[in-house]
Amino acid sequence: MAVPTPTTYSRQVGHHGVTIWNGVWAGTGEFTATVLTDVSALSEGYNTTLKLKRITVNCTAGLSALIEYDCTTNQLILEHPIGNTGPISLDFSMLSGGGLPKTAAGSTGDLVLTTLSAAAADAIYIYAEWKVV
Repeated sequence: MAVPTPTTYSRQVGHHGVTIWNGVWAGTGEFTATVLTDVSALSEGYNTTLKLKRITVNCTAGLSALIEYDCTTNQLILEHPIGNTGPISLDFSMLSGGGLPKTAAGSTGDLVLTTLSAAAADAIYIYAEWKVV
């Protein structure tokens, strides 16, 4: 079976924005480097590079999720491991420049999701605050 069709919300106001993403599986199937936030599609003239300010990921116990910057070799931001039943939240807003920058070569700056071990009734929720420059 295929991956779920996620419920998504994304909003940009000036340099700042939010992405909310939720998916529930009816069967099996994995997301592989699926774009959560597409930097080139952002508006208001701010679409060069993304810095992640805050992120929360919550998955059911049987699902693993990787959040990365899309690069030649993707840059890991967060892994929600199989067996973890609570949310993982990271706050990068206090870093110099106001967020976690992409540093790997060949980067589009997009925020991407890869899942492993999905089965029926698994679910994932992602909340990401970001800024673009």
